[in-house]
Amino acid sequence: MENNSLELTGIIIEVNPPRYSPAGIPHWRWLLEHRSKQQEAGRQRQIICQIAVQLSGVAFTEICSQIMLGTRVNIQGFLARSSYRGLPTQLVFHGQTVKIVEPENIQ
Repeated sequence: MENNSLELTGIIIEVNPPRYSPAGIPHWRWLLEHRSKQQEAGRQRQIICQIAVQLSGVAFTEICSQIMLGTRVNIQGFLARSSYRGLPTQLVFHGQTVKIVEPENIQ
């Protein structure tokens, strides 16, 4: 089986209201901004990126009600195409677990 997993910590910079599928399943979309320093080719590199995050299902209702602009979160999940009609290089991070990161837990 192929591996497709991602974990990012960042700040929520955009929150959209939930949308509902015809079956009544809620879908939340956020924009996550990640900033870190990473080692590459023996040097430290400043990383700044933004990625769309999607959470689907009633299991996320409680955590999504707590999310506001500026909330720091840790998300684990997988990447998928944004749409099968759009460009294959436009990706969305589908969250499977979300944790709010308290300021004292930032390293």
